[in-house]
Amino acid sequence: MNTLQDRFGRSIDYLRLSVTDRCDLRCSYCIPKGFKDFEEPEHWLTFEEITRVVAAFVRLGTRRVRLTGWRALLRRNLPQLAASLAALPGLQDLSLSTNATQLARHAESLHAAGVNRVNVSLDSLRRECVNSITGHDSLPQVMAGLQAAKRRASLRSRSIWSP
Repeated sequence: MNTLQDRFGRSIDYLRLSVTDRCDLRCSYCIPKGFKDFEEPEHWLTFEEITRVVAAFVRLGTRRVRLTGWRALLRRNLPQLAASLAALPGLQDLSLSTNATQLARHAESLHAAGVNRVNVSLDSLRRECVNSITGHDSLPQVMAGLQAAKRRASLRSRSIWSP
């Protein structure tokens, strides 16, 4: 089997895949002053195209894929994509990066689709600080998302689902 290698001969088995440029927050460190608009969805890869690309990477030795983007959970029907990717022979780990504002709604369906782990970006546990950075009072939503992920983890006997 062919494997991807960097110029130092190290095996590359990890792919970060951005599925959207959308975000529901306006963090001061992400969105520059004067930002006008996001990319139009018709310019995004379809789920079928994404699955073909990831399948090619898996055939070349990629074993871990992280779904990301500004906020991947804003991509409509993301669990459907996750299920397609998780079904690829040879893919061992499917994870997701999120700000967790939408995680409470999606934790169960993502888990059922095959997402093993979640990486949550969290600026602070102080509500006023989060509001100042993100432009939204999002901490309650984030904490609800973390609790939903934790509930999913406690339902598995041997879980690698880690909020």
